[in-house]
Formats: sequence, structure tokens, C-alpha cells
Amino acid sequence: MRYQSQFDDQALVFEKGVSAIDIITLNGAAKAADSYVQHQEIVLPTVAENLQTGFFDDLMCIDIDPGTRTVTATIDTKKMVWRETIKAKKSTLTDYAGAARLAVSFSDLALANVNNVQVAIAPLNLDDGRAALMWFAEIPLESLQSSGYYNLFIAASRLAAGFKDAAPEHYDQVIVPAQQIDYERKMTEIVALNRNELDEVKQKFKIGLDDTGARVQAETVMTLSRSIPQPKPEPKIAIFGSKNPVVFWLTEPENTTQRNLAGEIQKQSKSRAGGAGQPLAGKRRGLL
Repeated sequence: MRYQSQFDDQALVFEKGVSAIDIITLNGAAKAADSYVQHQEIVLPTVAENLQTGFFDDLMCIDIDPGTRTVTATIDTKKMVWRETIKAKKSTLTDYAGAARLAVSFSDLALANVNNVQVAIAPLNLDDGRAALMWFAEIPLESLQSSGYYNLFIAASRLAAGFKDAAPEHYDQVIVPAQQIDYERKMTEIVALNRNELDEVKQKFKIGLDDTGARVQAETVMTLSRSIPQPKPEPKIAIFGSKNPVVFWLTEPENTTQRNLAGEIQKQSKSRAGGAGQPLAGKRRGLL
């Protein structure tokens, strides 16, 4: 697998006001697919190189389907919950297009001006208790319309990197739009980089964000141009002694009558009402 700086970074296309890209599942799917291509390496834009993935590696699942020649990388954060300290509440706002929107109001959020862009962060927790941050940035519409998908990812990374140095302040109230997103896009720019290896690449997103928390589901599906080898069957494994005592004996190959018989019972105890546990047998005591 390799990375290339020259590619067609397409302008953002908005469907119902939404556009999205996920580099982490794109990279995960490409790494998995790379082991199945026959002639060349899978190529991705340079922006996907040296990603700091953190807990997303733990959340990502890879599925390989030889029947459909697809490799799928999926991340599902499950339901994440806002920290109690920021007191998330239902709210409303009038957006830049003049439409009334459902919103979420937070108390005491850190907000900074990073290169003339307002940026705020809201802390939340994964369902296993690990900490996460949801970032919000208000970017001029004309900047978004002239941006490419990968340039948007780079811009978001730079805003996050510059947040601390921008001297963030705590605001008594920060209001952001609630979200219910269902979005899909074919990544023709990735197919163009891999014409001999990939027939199709697409991403799907389901994102929900309200006063109770947030959930993000991102998926990258790569369809290979050639068949994927069938996976090897899982090995059959048997472990003697993990559930019961083991008896063993020795015979000649032509005669299955036992010549000797031996075994062991581990020292055990069994609780009985009104008394202490009683040993069943001595350690390594022969059965016969």
C-alpha cells in the first residue's frame, strides 16, 4: 500500500445540506484490501498516511466478503453521553439560511478563535467510559463550497491543533445544531487512483446528535476488480482436561486392550451447608 499527493480532490457536494468524509475507515479498508490485490498496491491520498487513530482502531471492524468481492471497514461509536458538567439541554436556533432548527445548548464550554474560525469542544464518554471530544467549527459557506473533501479533513485537523494556542475561553452557553444525518457518497477519486484494482469505493454515514448524546457510524466499502480468495476454515481444536479429569492409557496399534491405566484428580473442594468444603482427592493421586 502506498500514498500519493497527486489526485483529484473533488469539491464538496451537499445533499440536504450534508457532506462528509472519513479517512480512518478509508485507510482501514485499503490496508485490508491491499493484501488481496494481485498486480499493484492500493493507493490513497497522502492525507491518509500517518493517521493518529487512537481508540478508533479498537472500534473499527473489518469484514471481507469473497462472494461480493468487497472489503468493508466500519466504525460505530455506539451511544456516547455528554459529560454532566456541560449540562446539555434541548434548544432551538435560526440557521444561516433562515430556517428554524432543533439545537443543543451546553453550559461552560471552551471556545476559541482559530484563524478567524470559532471552534468549540464538548466532552463526552463512550459506552465503556473512555473520554472523547466532539468538535464544532463555524466555517463560512463560501470556504466550504470551494473546499475539497480532503482539504476539509486537513482544515479540521489544523483547527484542532491550533485550539490550545488560541487561548480558549469558557462560555456560559454554547448552542449547536442537533443532527440526524444519513449520507452516502461514491469515492470516484479513489477508484481513479486504483483503476486496475478497485471497481467501486463508497462511504456511508449515520450520525445522531441531540441533548442526550451522540452516535457516529462510518463505513467504507471497497469492491475489488478481481475475486477474493476464500478464507481458510477455522482450525478444529480440542482441549482435554479443561472441563473434566483425563484418563490416559497405552496400547499396541494392532491391539486396543489397555496395558496400563492412569490419571489424576486435581485437589478440589465442594461447599456444603453447615460445614467447610471437603477435599475430593489428594493432589496427583492415581486413579488405578
